Amino acid sequence: GLYNTQNKLLSFEANFKELDVTQLAFALPIFKGLQLNVNGQINGALNLADQQKGLRHIVDNLAFSATLNHAGTIYLPQPLDIYYSVHNMVVKGAFTPHMEQLNMSDSFVDIGGPTAEVASTTTGIGSFLDTNDFSKVQTTFTASVHNVPVISVPDVWPSSLGPDAHAWVKENISGGMVNDAHFVLTLKGEELTSVKGLLDVQDTTVRYMEQMPIVEH
Repeated sequence: GLYNTQNKLLSFEANFKELDVTQLAFALPIFKGLQLNVNGQINGALNLADQQKGLRHIVDNLAFSATLNHAGTIYLPQPLDIYYSVHNMVVKGAFTPHMEQLNMSDSFVDIGGPTAEVASTTTGIGSFLDTNDFSKVQTTFTASVHNVPVISVPDVWPSSLGPDAHAWVKENISGGMVNDAHFVLTLKGEELTSVKGLLDVQDTTVRYMEQMPIVEH
């Protein structure tokens, strides 16, 4: 680290190994569902000139990255309510000044064949840290998922995300491969407020209506 005595700015870099992510649950409860062991790095800058407004207000910038040591599991609580086995993972993120917003990009997850590239923007973090009121936290996720056999779609697609569409796909599409799927999810607090998705499916069989012939390939 480096401390500038004139402007009282502390810049630092810290490396960590063999971190059990569940140990971070004291900060955010969602970490309880992440059975992951990671290596990574944290770097940032703290402005120590004015420490009267609380800890988060001294943060000028804060960024982190983490990679998985060995296979683990992720549980995403309500409204998703689904488990994933994680075989490989890279996560990168950065907070804006005073930890008002968290931006994550260039993140990658391998769940044992299917892979996903994930980015997200979370706002309202500062309010949550000040008041412990999670209802004002809003997160928008964008995810690109690749190489999912159609038979596995119900296993990786949480049924709470568009339950009618989920049921229709499960009952009427069979065989083939989802080469790419793109999703945008928006949550406010713990409420799922928006879901948008696009699936690129090849070599599959689709039954559009019971009275109509099956469409193949």
